Amino acid sequence: MEDELATPEDLRMIGEIVEHQLAGRPDDEKLLRTKARVYERLDELEQARAAYLALLECDPDVDARLNLIGLNAQLGHWEELLELVVQQRADGDYPHLELLSIRALVNLGRHDKIHERILKLPAYP
Repeated sequence: MEDELATPEDLRMIGEIVEHQLAGRPDDEKLLRTKARVYERLDELEQARAAYLALLECDPDVDARLNLIGLNAQLGHWEELLELVVQQRADGDYPHLELLSIRALVNLGRHDKIHERILKLPAYP
């Protein structure tokens, strides 16, 4: 028997159950993570973003922050993306985030900061 992917209807039902459970447990990290993933699968990225923001308030989790950085890039939330990249640098070296930082700076029109970020990129062969 093949595994079937959850349908949008399945995901919406799961989302409703999670929302109901969160009403009584607003800081439940596992529920918040599930909510974020369900909304990502439904391509409701603003809802997923809100769930990751709530999750980060409870637990400054590296994976949640990286997911939020990616969502902010997709949604064009450039200021928040830059703030999260700064936080992420404190937790480790993630060179690919420099490219996202440059993209954010370009979109914000901060061309004076781009040169500095480009120099942080690994040299091309």
